[in-house]
Amino acid sequence: MHTHTSHSVDGKCSPDELCRAAFERGVGAINISDHCDVNRDGELDCFGDSSASVRDALRLKREYAGRMKVLAGIEVGNAHWNPTLAKRCMALEGVDCVTGSVHRLRYEGELYVTTKADFAHMPPKLISELVRYYFEEIQLMLDITRPDILAHPTYLLRYIVGWHHVSVDIADYSDCVDRILRRVISDGIALEVNTQSVRDRLAGYDIYLLERYYGLGGRLITLGSDAHSADRIANGFEIAASELRRIGFSSACYIENRAIKSYKL
Repeated sequence: MHTHTSHSVDGKCSPDELCRAAFERGVGAINISDHCDVNRDGELDCFGDSSASVRDALRLKREYAGRMKVLAGIEVGNAHWNPTLAKRCMALEGVDCVTGSVHRLRYEGELYVTTKADFAHMPPKLISELVRYYFEEIQLMLDITRPDILAHPTYLLRYIVGWHHVSVDIADYSDCVDRILRRVISDGIALEVNTQSVRDRLAGYDIYLLERYYGLGGRLITLGSDAHSADRIANGFEIAASELRRIGFSSACYIENRAIKSYKL
């Protein structure tokens, strides 16, 4: 439920290459969800790129009909920074699924790009403030626009903990996490298990989040490899599915025509 193509600024394969690889691997359904980072409009042509992505996805949906389900998606990043453009892109004709995410932070006058920030050399107090602020930004994004899926809610920790090896205990932010989880549950928004960085297991902060989500009554889960190249399609799915079953989940879901469709894990 989360892939990228050359219609994303960081995509490394065409939509045709992505679908061909997915079909060859026996994937039953693929959601082409190219970036629509409305906070970067002007630097990028968000509406034009999203329109082209959806057109290609709809074409491929027809080409693979009866063989593999191709979904036309869109990943709207930082929608609350430009809600007018976000809603315009979300309303594109033929969109099956809208994924909402937060990739960048603007905190106390500074812009933090997660892939470039040097978290390893930041003061612990600033790290703590940024983590809390990140969760607050997710809440604000959900207030401004209602996506079908909340993508990688631990995205910031992927870089702070995973890339820069700075220790962060997500339980220290349980109040923020619970507000997000209660919100997606009440609004019927699916929670993504993002497997982009999965090697042999899910990260501890992801397990914490999923166990807490399940404990609060959440059951709408999507699996997203966040693949930016054809060779990363469905990366880590078996590992994630096993962990989900251990927690108690019996099904996952995908979104088609803005409606939730479930399947057995």
